[in-house]
Amino acid sequence: MKKVLFVLLLMVIARPAVADVVTYPLSCAGTYNVNSEAWVHDFDLGVTFTEITQVSIQWSGAMTAATVSPPFQYIDVGVSASITGAAPQYRHASVWAGAEAYPVPEEFDCQSIIQSSGTTTDWSSLLDGQDQIRIEYTEEILLLQTYLHHGSMVLDDATLIVEGTVVPEPICATLLLIGATALLRKR
Repeated sequence: MKKVLFVLLLMVIARPAVADVVTYPLSCAGTYNVNSEAWVHDFDLGVTFTEITQVSIQWSGAMTAATVSPPFQYIDVGVSASITGAAPQYRHASVWAGAEAYPVPEEFDCQSIIQSSGTTTDWSSLLDGQDQIRIEYTEEILLLQTYLHHGSMVLDDATLIVEGTVVPEPICATLLLIGATALLRKR
């Protein structure tokens, strides 16, 4: 019986390397255009990680293309999300749309991985579960062309998703240890 309890205790404390998924709803819904300020938010996920394997954003909305001349054409507009805290590299995700459906807004509903422009993303600054996220509307900068009409974007919903290994709460391990000790004493 003691061996069984000891093995169970070890299994809970040294959990298998299954990724935990932590979601954080972002209150950034609204209409954005070329004159809008970026939405910036300091967040605290409420957990600490030993490692982070992926960070992404699930978002939905619709984008209306911009029009430029010469030659007269519709161009995609975008929404960009970036983790901007103390990281040594710029980490971002973006969605571009609008030109295909103009003048009707083109809808999007997707999950975009936030990654650096380099080959790897170091998430060590996010291990404490705290950082800053920035969401903003963007248009391509076009040389020798004039914007006849700037586009816009309506963001309906956005959720930050962090996958990794969460440090177990000390209270859980303590309660399990107390329960195991009580079972051993009762026996």
